[in-house]
Amino acid sequence: MSTDYIRELRKIGHDLSNLEVHKMDKTKLTQRICFISATPRRLLDSSAYADALKAAKMFSRADFSVYFLACPEYPKFYEWFIFFLANVSEHFGFVITGFPVVPPDGLPKEAVAFMMKNREIKPKRVFKLINSFKNPLSRITILINGCPSVETWSYGDPLQQSAPFSLTGTTTTRPSMRTFNKSLPDNLVLMSICARLDVKDIKDRVQGNVSRFFWLLNKKYKGNPLLSADELFKELAEELRPFGEEAVIYSTTEQTASEKPFLL
Repeated sequence: MSTDYIRELRKIGHDLSNLEVHKMDKTKLTQRICFISATPRRLLDSSAYADALKAAKMFSRADFSVYFLACPEYPKFYEWFIFFLANVSEHFGFVITGFPVVPPDGLPKEAVAFMMKNREIKPKRVFKLINSFKNPLSRITILINGCPSVETWSYGDPLQQSAPFSLTGTTTTRPSMRTFNKSLPDNLVLMSICARLDVKDIKDRVQGNVSRFFWLLNKKYKGNPLLSADELFKELAEELRPFGEEAVIYSTTEQTASEKPFLL
């Protein structure tokens, strides 16, 4: 099944697995690019690729050129991430797939933000690269299909980097847009989900083994491409909660998430 998803991904986007960064012609890049990193948690788990395909279809529909890495090596991921950060001047979509959406048990291992070939990629490292290499003209939209601790993506206190589970899952208040806790370039939005701690039966997959989050986001974007990220989030948050998931959105400013259509 993984082979089928990757085959379909190649019909939509460019597989970077056998390409070297220094051989890419910058002058031929479009200025609306989506870069997808799909890293399965288990060898036979195809969900990361199913989510990658769903994301690729959505970004392609929004006139983005799609590039992807399937189960990449750590250095290769960073090389391509930095390349696109620096060279995309209009809108850069960055998609991470492969997170499990399961109730955390509170053990330190649950705090791992993103594992790639047994190496941890911390959010603070991703944000440092954004601060260092982001093209000043570009917007960035980051989508993560699930995360044990969404607080790790707040770019906040170092202790949040190893939070054992998401405090978002315990909230009884209506989900709302949050701003990052440290300075980042303008025009940056990040959207993700985590497991609710008060629900045991989490139903995070729909037909085709796609995450409910990506499926709903795709559906709502198709229904109204003019909705802002904040408007989409509010609808998503309400519809995901009954299935045991909590949605979260971070933005550099409230205006960044609310003033422009999501993938304009």
